[in-house]
Amino acid sequence: MHPSFSSPIVLEEGRVNVLVAESPELYRSLLLDLTAQCAGQEGELILSRDFSVVPMSKNVALLREPLFPDFGSRKIVNSFLSGLEKTAMGDSLCTDTYNLQSALAGYFEKLLYAFDAPLKVDADVSVSALLKAANLQVDTEDSTPVERLSTWMEVHTSLRLANVFVFANLKSCFSTSELKKLYREIRLKKYRVLLLEPVLYDNLRAEECTLLFDADLCEVINETEN
Repeated sequence: MHPSFSSPIVLEEGRVNVLVAESPELYRSLLLDLTAQCAGQEGELILSRDFSVVPMSKNVALLREPLFPDFGSRKIVNSFLSGLEKTAMGDSLCTDTYNLQSALAGYFEKLLYAFDAPLKVDADVSVSALLKAANLQVDTEDSTPVERLSTWMEVHTSLRLANVFVFANLKSCFSTSELKKLYREIRLKKYRVLLLEPVLYDNLRAEECTLLFDADLCEVINETEN
């Protein structure tokens, strides 16, 4: 919800909501507001669930550059590292993890002895340090731009980092056929999605629920759903 809206935008599972702000000032204001709140700051937009306000920083993933989904954010990296560390110390891998740590500590000891220099190494080779040294990355090398967006949403969902996805100016970057593939994935995975657009596009209007603010800030609602 926002002071400019006559009624709230209902973000349902598997439905693509489109918020069009043809006024540059309104578009900029909404985007800056979303950006600030996703970073934990205050703003005018309100996200609620079951009539209770919930923080956007813990529920919304915002992508301002749809061609460059960020898989290396601190939230994603830390969540992956935490999960992998717990897995490494779990029953099925704890013995292998301890053996690896012991082998590395012994190797470094031999390496420093052979190098013959006044150096020392931390004998406690932690799992966290090993994982960070491995420079783990989400594998999207052979993915199309649409597939990368799908993976971006999947990563946030699997790590429980977001349950609402907001894309800024998405429709200017993709063809109708590409958008259909993305919309199909959104319906299949039941993602809650909002597109923030500066221009109203006529393609795929039948598969979207659109709220339009024209250049004069007049509000027009298209109730078409997927």
